[in-house]
Amino acid sequence: MALTDHDGLGGIARARERADILGIGFVPGCEVSCAFSPGPCTFSPISPSPVRSLQSELELLREERTKRNELLLQRLKDLGLPVTSDEVEAAAGSSVIGRPHFASVLVANGAATSIQDAFERLLAKGPGLRPKARIGVTDSSPWQPARGPSRC
Repeated sequence: MALTDHDGLGGIARARERADILGIGFVPGCEVSCAFSPGPCTFSPISPSPVRSLQSELELLREERTKRNELLLQRLKDLGLPVTSDEVEAAAGSSVIGRPHFASVLVANGAATSIQDAFERLLAKGPGLRPKARIGVTDSSPWQPARGPSRC
C-alpha cells in the first residue's frame, strides 16, 4: 500500500500502523503541485523511507494554500456568492481544504448547478481563480526544489 497525501506527510504514521496491522507492505509519499514547462503538473515522490527532505517545501505549499483559500473565500464573498469559511471547513472534514470543497458549498447553497459548473464558471476559469503555489521541477533532476513556491 502507498499513501500520497497532497502537500503533506501527516497521514504516513497512521497509514504505516494500519498496514502493519494488516500485514501488508507500505510505501510513504506525497503529492506535490509543480511548476513545469510546458505546464503545471503533479509530482508524487514515493520512497521506502519517509520523504522528510521535502518537509520544508511542503510546509511552504501548505501556507500558500491557506493564503490562497482565504483570498478565494473573500473573492467569492465579494461577488455576493453564498459561502462561509465554516461551510468550507465542514465540507472538507479532516481533509486539506481545496477548491472541490468550495465547489461543494456553492452547489449546496444554489450558486452552482454542479461541481463542474462551479469550477467552469467560478473556480477554474472564472472570477474566483487564484494562482496556485507550486514547487519547481527541472529536467536535470527528478526532484529539484525551486527557491520557494512559484505561482502558476
